[in-house]
Amino acid sequence: MRLAERFGLTAVTVLLLGLGISSNVRAEPVLTNGGFETGDYTGWVVVEGAGSLPTDGTWGIAQTGQTINLQDHVFDFYDQILVQQNSFGLPRTHVATNGNYMAIQLQNGGQDHRLFQDISLPGNAMTLSWDMFYSNQGTVFAPDQYLAVHIRDLNDNILETLFVTSDASPLAIPMGSFAFDISNHAGSAVRIDVEMKVHQHFLDAGFDNFRIELAETDAPVASSLAPPGWSRGNGKKLAWAEYKKENAPRGFEKGQKKGWEK
Repeated sequence: MRLAERFGLTAVTVLLLGLGISSNVRAEPVLTNGGFETGDYTGWVVVEGAGSLPTDGTWGIAQTGQTINLQDHVFDFYDQILVQQNSFGLPRTHVATNGNYMAIQLQNGGQDHRLFQDISLPGNAMTLSWDMFYSNQGTVFAPDQYLAVHIRDLNDNILETLFVTSDASPLAIPMGSFAFDISNHAGSAVRIDVEMKVHQHFLDAGFDNFRIELAETDAPVASSLAPPGWSRGNGKKLAWAEYKKENAPRGFEKGQKKGWEK
């Protein structure tokens, strides 16, 4: 089948969401294998769309410094086969940002792809951060040609789209860092999900260093008495101090420190 027949050409605008960066947070190993340092997809689920050829897309792992050339063979962890690569975006030298390995998605033909992991977010979860590049060899981004990162529930319903390419997006970006506020999902079981639809032309991407960043919560907390939002880690330490002063148990200020959790 000719390339033009494998990749249709349709252009419709997709909303590009803004990038948000949080502060006063620390990275925690909430995600399993967020940097792909096992050299495979341990902890993750990879999916390829039905009805296409096994060689149309490759969920691969690249080592830092590895150059993948046209017609090189890369192991596809979904189909468990070596796939010869024909993307117009090659050759490309990959550089991991966390350790020695990173996830890559390489395309030969039209196909849908997913990469996801189910996790329980701590109550003080603040941001989802990751590193990513993409290279779209098509002329536009559109509903059948895009890359997105979602927060889904465990039934696979989209709760929030953190990032999605649009017709205003650059067709290619180098490896860079992204961070988005996910505090409204703190305390919930969610699915961290990368979605790619590639039906116009080659669209390659790479991912590394997925991590959940948590708000610092080093002050004592009494769950039944803390101000609203404190248990979700939004850092209202001044409000908490004022609340304790005004609502401390009788005798607390005189040194009879009973009633507050230590």
